[in-house]
Amino acid sequence: MKLRIVDDSLRLRLTRSEVALIERGLPVESHTHFPGGQALTYSLVLADRDRISASFETTSIEVSLPRGVALRWAGGNDVSLHGEQPLAHGVLRILVEKDFTCVEPRDGEDQTDLYPNPKTSSVSGT
Repeated sequence: MKLRIVDDSLRLRLTRSEVALIERGLPVESHTHFPGGQALTYSLVLADRDRISASFETTSIEVSLPRGVALRWAGGNDVSLHGEQPLAHGVLRILVEKDFTCVEPRDGEDQTDLYPNPKTSSVSGT
């Protein structure tokens, strides 16, 4: 799972196998390790709630998806889920996406578990 943070927005991009975990009702969790033994954990979980939300505690970011919405998304053709969560001064934007292969492949990047990129398909005529 890839995490992108820009100002007050979170974007999570999931591989096929990670989406399959969501489809089975299981959480997805990733870790980024830092020198000194610290790590940032970020996870995507299903919850019995009606909207997408996020929380941050110490070294952990957790994004919660409404269970029914997440299961339909994981088993369907929709690419993304998005939501907004009110902040004291603004809004936190949350985007969860199925991760596509790059249009221009990059050396050393494993794309075997990613979704086919629709832009690549239209360029190659398939």
